Amino acid sequence: MTLALLLACFDPPPPPTPAWSTETVQVEKAVSPIDPQALEDLLASDGDAAERGRAIVTLAELGRGEELFRRIQADPDEPEILRIWAAAGRIQLADADELDELEPLVRTWPSLERPLRLRRAELGGDS
Repeated sequence: MTLALLLACFDPPPPPTPAWSTETVQVEKAVSPIDPQALEDLLASDGDAAERGRAIVTLAELGRGEELFRRIQADPDEPEILRIWAAAGRIQLADADELDELEPLVRTWPSLERPLRLRRAELGGDS
């Protein structure tokens, strides 16, 4: 009984913060300068697919990497998931005319339909 009362006096520890929480990502961006060239070098290597995938996302957010994305997307020796991410990166960087050229990729990778639709809406086109 005494042990139960003592334990009741202590608050339980807070739940752990998820590794990919928004706050964690914002803090990392605030304290870590992004080196686009290092990301492009990583993407051009045969390194870890997850790291290369994050490099694709970051480069697309920075508006860079079009040629690397095109090469990866077209290379059948690249892992399929990287090819899809690279195609999604190309969609993110595309203007309205380029979106029309990229639309056939949806037949190969149906998961690209949503990024294509969102980018078209972002550019003011019909969705």
